Amino acid sequence: MESPKATMFVWAKLPDRFLNIGSLEFSKLLLKYGKVAVAPGIGFGENGEGFVRIGLVENEYRIRQAIKNIKLFFDNYKEKIKMDSVKDFSLGIIGLRNCRNSYN
Repeated sequence: MESPKATMFVWAKLPDRFLNIGSLEFSKLLLKYGKVAVAPGIGFGENGEGFVRIGLVENEYRIRQAIKNIKLFFDNYKEKIKMDSVKDFSLGIIGLRNCRNSYN
């Protein structure tokens, strides 16, 4: 049997500025503000932390739209951290634009 030349999943490392919140919280933010669903790496075990798994099971148009939304999310995300203690912090999301549903 010949090995597949491709896979339906891509693993992506979290950008450094999101490592402090972990893959689960990053995935929630990306879904809420970027309108893109990814699987948090922590769901695949402790070695998955710091990564997300992206499914490539949509048509090309939807994948391009997801990439555009992820870029908008990165471009518009501002992190405001209020440190009350090492474990107790809050994140504020500032200046996120609504992602458009049309692809240009």
